Amino acid sequence: MHDLREELAEDYIFRMLRAGAVYERKYLLGTSIARPLIAKHQVEVAHERGADALAHGATGKGNDQVRFELTYTALDPRLEGDCALARMDHPLARRRHCFLQGHNVPSRQP
Repeated sequence: MHDLREELAEDYIFRMLRAGAVYERKYLLGTSIARPLIAKHQVEVAHERGADALAHGATGKGNDQVRFELTYTALDPRLEGDCALARMDHPLARRRHCFLQGHNVPSRQP
């Protein structure tokens, strides 16, 4: 476990604020700005431990998945990124499908 608060504030949040990075002219980039930092440290740990793949808990259909996997690729294209929730055989994917189906929201069958 690594405490990344200082690095997040100094290297990401302060720079984001100085750049005026605001989504749709009204939303600060909250948790989204932390994804590349988390992915960077995942890559470092993968290198330390000789891993050849990484996993993240993003939903598999949104911007967080892209933030994680693009950072993995930028820092080490040999590492494979895996989004377990994107695989329909994952138990949470089946629960998500049932929840969405119960609320009349289209969803792929698990």
